[in-house]
Amino acid sequence: HLTAQSKGDMTARYVMGSIIVRSNESKNIHVNIYNLAGQFIGSKDADLNGNYAEIPVGELSKGCYIAQVRDNNGHSATCKFVK
Repeated sequence: HLTAQSKGDMTARYVMGSIIVRSNESKNIHVNIYNLAGQFIGSKDADLNGNYAEIPVGELSKGCYIAQVRDNNGHSATCKFVK
């Protein structure tokens, strides 16, 4: 139940209620979450610790979502997931 695309040196994936982001170049990230109809659901900011961040999304209702992750360097990753 997961697909991912990335641009630059960043990856994002959904694992057990969280979006996992890895990047060798980023320190801070911003995540926008949308439903499959394209409606904005919410956003979260996170700091990467050891090139890794875990963004909890357990509060989301069951359904299909798209997480768009971006940093200040222009890197991005997109993760489609089913909760």
